[in-house]
Amino acid sequence: MKGEKVSSTMKISLRNGILCRLVFLFLLIDSPWISGQSAPTNRTQVSSDPLLEPIGEARLKKVLKENKGHVVILNFWATWCDPCREEFPELIRLYETYRTKKVRLIFLSMDEPDQTDEVKDFPKENRVSFLTYIRSKGDCESLVNSIDTDWIGAIPATFVFDPQGKRVETLVGDQTYEIFEKAVQPLL
Repeated sequence: MKGEKVSSTMKISLRNGILCRLVFLFLLIDSPWISGQSAPTNRTQVSSDPLLEPIGEARLKKVLKENKGHVVILNFWATWCDPCREEFPELIRLYETYRTKKVRLIFLSMDEPDQTDEVKDFPKENRVSFLTYIRSKGDCESLVNSIDTDWIGAIPATFVFDPQGKRVETLVGDQTYEIFEKAVQPLL
């Protein structure tokens, strides 16, 4: 009887050890650096949240260049924008569906740079586990124009780039999963 108890305890301990290792492995594989999201470099910390970084025109161009070879979905949004908040889960669903097919999703908040507390909470609530951005202080217009000089800055706005880094789709206003998928699928 005592031998059976030790055996059961050992089995439970072994099972728990394996479970812990599997959870760790899953978290490691799902981390932004392993899953292909570009790792932050020369990071400027704006809050205690490591998944939010300020970005300006030059850094945005660099991030897009770093993601060549992938289909990139760049979404401009804000916490105060209801249509932005409504389509956010659709973009996450799209990313979850296609991330293994070299699709990258970049969220860039157009909120004021000093609103990091509000900005960091919304992606967390939506289980975003990769680096997101908030516009840095400075000229908002130059950030907008760096993507499309014809874009007046209306949000939500989503720009799709092919693996060569060429912008191939501009979607301004709230969109559905199906519209996002239609823009991405031909590029895979």
